Amino acid sequence: MHTWKTRIAATLAVLMLTNCISPAAFAQNTEESPQSTQVSLLSDENNADFTIEDGVLTAYTGSDTSVTIPEGVTVIGDGSSPIFGSNVESVTIPASVTAITDKAFYNCTGLTSVTFAEGSRLKTIGNEAFYAVNQLESLTIPEGVTSIGQYAFTAMNKLQTITLPGTLTKVCSGEWFGSLFGRGTSGGAPVALNSVNITEDGEQYRSYDGAVYSADGKTLIYCPAAKQSIDWLDGVTAIGAYAFYNSTMPSVNIPGTVTEISANAFNRAKMTSLEIPGSIKTVGASAFFFSQLTNVTLNEGLERIENSAFSQSRVAQVAIPASVTYIGKNAFDFEHGSDYSIRLLGKNTELTDEFIPYYYAIKVYGLADSTAEQYVAAKKAEKGDSCKLTFQTDGYVEPVEIRLNQETVSLHRTENARLTAEVLPEGAQATVS
Repeated sequence: MHTWKTRIAATLAVLMLTNCISPAAFAQNTEESPQSTQVSLLSDENNADFTIEDGVLTAYTGSDTSVTIPEGVTVIGDGSSPIFGSNVESVTIPASVTAITDKAFYNCTGLTSVTFAEGSRLKTIGNEAFYAVNQLESLTIPEGVTSIGQYAFTAMNKLQTITLPGTLTKVCSGEWFGSLFGRGTSGGAPVALNSVNITEDGEQYRSYDGAVYSADGKTLIYCPAAKQSIDWLDGVTAIGAYAFYNSTMPSVNIPGTVTEISANAFNRAKMTSLEIPGSIKTVGASAFFFSQLTNVTLNEGLERIENSAFSQSRVAQVAIPASVTYIGKNAFDFEHGSDYSIRLLGKNTELTDEFIPYYYAIKVYGLADSTAEQYVAAKKAEKGDSCKLTFQTDGYVEPVEIRLNQETVSLHRTENARLTAEVLPEGAQATVS
C-alpha cells in the first residue's frame, strides 16, 4: 500500500514539474522537432485573429491594416475565397509559406504593400491570387517561385512595375504570358503597367528594358501595354503572339533581325504608322487586327500576309511588294478611310478568295495578265454589279520625289497663292496634303 502511495506522489510531482516548465525551455527542448515548434508558434495568443489548420491560413478576422502572417504558415488560402478584406493595407508573408492559392488576395483593394520575408520558400502562386489589388504600384516575387497561374495580377489598375524570378518556368498553364495581367485578351490588363522584369536569366524567360523574351532572346513574348518605347534585345528574330496587345506605344521601329510577326502580335495596338522591314518574311494572322494603323510600308522581302492580318485596321491604301507570294482571306478589309487602293507589284501573287472585300470601291493596280487582274475579273463575273472593284493596268510607278514650285509663301490677309507639285518619276502617283 505504501508503495502505491509513493508512486502516486511521484507521478503528481512529475506533472507539477511539467506544468512549471517555461515556454522558452519548452521551445529549447523541442528544437529538433519542427512540427512541435510550428504548433507552439501558430497557437500563440497573438495569432488569435488567424484561422490556421495544419499550416493552412484559411481566414483572418482581425481589424489591423498592417498584417504579418505568422511564421509557420505554409499555405495562404483555401483556393476558393480571399483571406483578407479591403481594409488591409500591408501584408508581410513569412519565409515558411510555400504556396499562395487561387484568389488568396482577391479584391483586396486597399492593399498597397506586399513584403516577402528573406529566405522565402514560396514555390507557387495560384489563379487570380492578386486579382483587383488595384492600389499596389509595384510588386517583387521572390526567387524560387516556379509557377504562377492565370490572371494572377489582372485588374491591378495602378501596377506599374513587377519583378518576377528567374526560377519561373510555368506561366498561366502554358497559355499566353499576358494572361498574368489580363483576362485572356478581353481586357483587364493593368493600364499603368510599363515594366516587367525577370531578376536573372532563367530556363524559360529573360527580360530586357522592361519587356519579356524567351530564354534564348530570340522571341519577344510580352511588351507591357503602357510602355511608350522599346529598346530591343540584340538578335531578336520573332515578335510573339499578342506581344504588343493593346499597346499604347505611339511608334515601333522593328529591327532588321526580325523575320516573323506572329499572329495577333499587334492586336488592338494604338500606333498609327509602321514600316515593316524587308527582313520579315511573314505577317501572321490577325497581326494588326483592330489596330489604329493608318499607314503601313511593306518592303521587298516579305513573302506571306496571313488571314485577317490587317483586318479592322485603318489602312486605306497599301502597296504589296513583288516578293509577296500569298495573301490570306480578309487580309485587308478597308473598313476605314476613303479612296481605297491596293497595288500589287508581283504578277503571280496567290490571292485568297476575299483577300479584299468585293463590295467596296477599291482600286486594284497591277500588271497585265497578273493574278490581280484575274481576281477582279472573276469577282465581277461572280458578283455582277455587286462587285465594286476596279482594275487598272496603267502601271504603278513608285514615287521617288515630290517637288513643290515654292517651299514657303508669305501672305497678307485676304491674299491667296497657288502651289503646284510635281511627282517624280513621270507616271508616279502620290497624295499631297
